[in-house]
Amino acid sequence: AYPPKDLVHVRAGILDDINEVVIGDVGWHGALSNLLIFHWCHRPLAQKEEELGAAYDAGDAAASHNMPLVLAVSAAASGHHNPSGKNWEAVTRLRGILETYRRSSP
Repeated sequence: AYPPKDLVHVRAGILDDINEVVIGDVGWHGALSNLLIFHWCHRPLAQKEEELGAAYDAGDAAASHNMPLVLAVSAAASGHHNPSGKNWEAVTRLRGILETYRRSSP
C-alpha cells in the first residue's frame, strides 16, 4: 500500500504460464507456435539428456531445411510439409516428445 520512495521501476510483462513458458511436469495446452520456453525439470537425468539431445538434433535438422524450429515442429505435426531427408526424423521425434507433455485442458 505504501511503496518505498526509492523503489526502482521495472518494465515487465506477463508470460502465459499455460503455454508460453512450460514446465514439462506441469504440461502445456494450446498452440505449439506460442510456446517460448520448455523447461525439463523434475525429470530423471537420463530422460532429460535424451530429450534435450532430441531438441538440439531437431533444431539442427530444421536449420538444414532453412526453417525455424517451431515452424518445422508445427509442420511435422500437420503432415503438410515433410521434407525428404533422414534428418527430418529428428523434427518428428521432438514433436512426439512435446506431445507427451500436452494436456487436453489448461
